Formats: sequence, C-alpha cells, structure tokens
Amino acid sequence: MMLRNPNALTLLTILAAMLAVGCRAGTIRGPGVEDPDTMIADPEEFFRAEVEPILMTACAGCHTDPVASQGAVFLSSADYYASVTNYVSPTAGPLITPGEGAVSLLVTKGMHRGPELAPEESTTIRRWIDAEGEAPPPPPPPPMTLRTSPRVVMIGATPEVNTIPLDEVGLPGSSLIFGANTGASGITLLTDVRLSAGEGGMMVTQPVLVVYGTDNQPVSERAMCVDDLSCIEFGEDPTIAPGFERTLGGTWPVMVPAGGQVVVEFDTVALNPS
Repeated sequence: MMLRNPNALTLLTILAAMLAVGCRAGTIRGPGVEDPDTMIADPEEFFRAEVEPILMTACAGCHTDPVASQGAVFLSSADYYASVTNYVSPTAGPLITPGEGAVSLLVTKGMHRGPELAPEESTTIRRWIDAEGEAPPPPPPPPMTLRTSPRVVMIGATPEVNTIPLDEVGLPGSSLIFGANTGASGITLLTDVRLSAGEGGMMVTQPVLVVYGTDNQPVSERAMCVDDLSCIEFGEDPTIAPGFERTLGGTWPVMVPAGGQVVVEFDTVALNPS
C-alpha cells in the first residue's frame, strides 16, 4: 500500500534512523517495584555488578557515541563507574545526585528514544544512587577483650600487694588482688589471691594469670599451664555479689622474669548485680 501522507513517511524515516543507532535509553520513572531494604555495603561494587549491565544494555547504544547522544556521553569504557558518577550535563547538571535516586537526572530524564526500563531495573538504579549518598555503616565494635593489659608485678621479700583492675574486660570496679614475694630459686609465690567484685558483681569462667615478658608477649601458651610455671589456672568459675570477694586457693608458684609482667584472662565474664 502506498503511503500518501508525506508526514507519515517522514516519521517512518526518523524511526528507522533511531533503530539503526540501536538506542534503548528509556525513561526511568515512577517508583517502580518496592525498594528492597537490604543495605548496599559497597555502592561501587553494586554498580559494577548490578547497574552497569543495565546501562550497557539500555543506554550504551547512544551514550557512548557523541553524535547519537548529541554530546551526552556518560558511559566511557575507561571506567564506566567513574564516567557515570562524575558526568555533568552542561544544561541539566549532574547525572546523579548521591543519596537522591528519585530526583537524579539519570532517573528523571524526560522521554527520549527507546522503551522504558523494567520496574526492577529502575529500582536497582535508584537504590544504587541512594546508597552513594549514605554514610558507610560504622565498623562493628571491636570484640571486648577478655584479657587485661600487662602489668609489672611488684615482688618483695615479704608479700607485696598487687591489684589488677578488671574494668577493661567489662567488670567495672572489680579487680584481682594478690601478694607476691620472692621464693626459692627465683620462683615468685603468689599468696592471698582473690577476686574482688565491684558494684556490678561478677560471674566469670576460667580465670587464668599469664606471665608476659618484657616484649609484652606471653612466656608460653596458656595450654602449658599444667606443665610449667608461666601461668596459673585457678580452676574456679566464681560468681561474686557486689562488694564481696572470693579467695582463689592458697599459695601459687609462678616464674616471673626480671621486669616481667602478668595479665589476667577469662573465658567469659558477666555482671552479677544481685
């Protein structure tokens, strides 16, 4: 059938030219499907894995070509992520506004060649732009240490009283107290060893005293407690009410080198306010 309307012929010519360019850069509009709640930990990684394939399929036909896109080249093979995030239109401003996916130019671009993106595709792009503006999640808090800092042992001819605070292991106001005096052959004797509970009380398991050298490293592994004198396993799991003490045995021999230090370790600690 012959087309008699010259305007129709012109329209077909334009459509054919558009198809020849291969553009599918459709409008991203509307809220799309419901946005997932999952936080995007690394926006750049998410872009390269999820967003870049969408843009390469939907937009690369035009927006890698200065002629087809009329200068709006925001996809560069040198680095697609950098080219998209840094692109600024001379007339419309930045292509994306980090943290504002719903109003970014990449999303609100008016009607132009190509079909609209699928709802899930537009949702993916908006989620990425939103994530670009979110503050990175704070790092997880370091695990609470169950080991006190090394402390030099005060040793006398008669028992010298030593107090090791347990605040840093989560027992505020509590402490391990012992007397230390010089025994035979350089062995140090710990006497009147006791745990003193602060206002929060304490419930602890496997209290161990470990000898550290001047290099702030344990003299031997904790597993060696039964075979040498570099650490002491007290063999109790005390539960102590606030303001009370618990004695841990009698006299404990231990080898502490000159200038050596000790730490107190626990398997678990908890308060016992009752």
